[in-house]
Amino acid sequence: MVFNTVGNYSYYSPDVSQEAKQKGFVMKGDVKVIDQSNNLNTNSSDSTESVGVFMVPTKDVDEYTKDFTDKGFSIDSTYSFKDVRGLARDTGSEQTLIVWTAGPTMTTDMIISALKDIGSNLPYK
Repeated sequence: MVFNTVGNYSYYSPDVSQEAKQKGFVMKGDVKVIDQSNNLNTNSSDSTESVGVFMVPTKDVDEYTKDFTDKGFSIDSTYSFKDVRGLARDTGSEQTLIVWTAGPTMTTDMIISALKDIGSNLPYK
């Protein structure tokens, strides 16, 4: 998802499995896009153009981190949390959000292609 306009955006995924719905797990939330003229990092030589988050099983975070860096992304931070779905598809009891950044040499098409490639091995369906 690319946000080029400041504002608040809600999302909802109607493609959640019936079993997940019965357990109370539904993909929904809000994204707030703000105007930020400064770079994300304090390093003045940084020229970050895109940023995003990616959820992966915590037990595989090192593998996915390597996939991201091999494809030219930088990892800004990670955040692990208890899986509210309860051990979905053998992913373990924790998930991790990887916050990635991409520089100006990566076009949107390159980013999308790399994310699709990385995501193709995720256990979430």
